[in-house]
Amino acid sequence: MDQHHLTIARRPVAPRLVALGTVHPTVAHLVYDCFSPRSLARFYEGFVGVQERLEDSPERVVVDLDDDDLPNLAFQHAQFPAPRWPDPAYPAQLHVDYRFTVDHEIPHFQTPAAKAAMARAEELGGIHLQNAVYADPAGHPLCF
Repeated sequence: MDQHHLTIARRPVAPRLVALGTVHPTVAHLVYDCFSPRSLARFYEGFVGVQERLEDSPERVVVDLDDDDLPNLAFQHAQFPAPRWPDPAYPAQLHVDYRFTVDHEIPHFQTPAAKAAMARAEELGGIHLQNAVYADPAGHPLCF
C-alpha cells in the first residue's frame, strides 16, 4: 500500500487444534455500535484504505479488510450516548490501538506512517483528543 493507506500489522496465525480435532474460533468482525453505520463505515474505509462492503444497509455495514488473518469491520445502528473518552460517564466501551512498522530509534507513533495516519484521521473527521489519542466521528477512541 502507499503512504496514504494504513497497513495493519499482522502476525502469522495458525489454527490451534484441540484434542477432539476442532479448531478454536477466530474473530470474524470487530463491530462498532453507532448512530449512522454508513457514515462511520466511510470514515474507516478512508482511514484504512479499503472500499469493499460485504453488507450495506441503513442498520448494518460490513467492510471487508481483504485479509483472512484480520477481522472485518462492522458498524451497526444503535442509539445511546456517544463515548466521550476519558469521561467515565460516557465510556469508550472499546478502543483500537494501531501500530506501524517498528523503528527502534523512535516511538511507533512518531513514524512517518503514524503521522500520516493521524493527519488522515483528522481529514476524515476524526478528533484529536490528546497525544496519540484520537476519536472517530462517533466518539470511539483510536490510539497510535
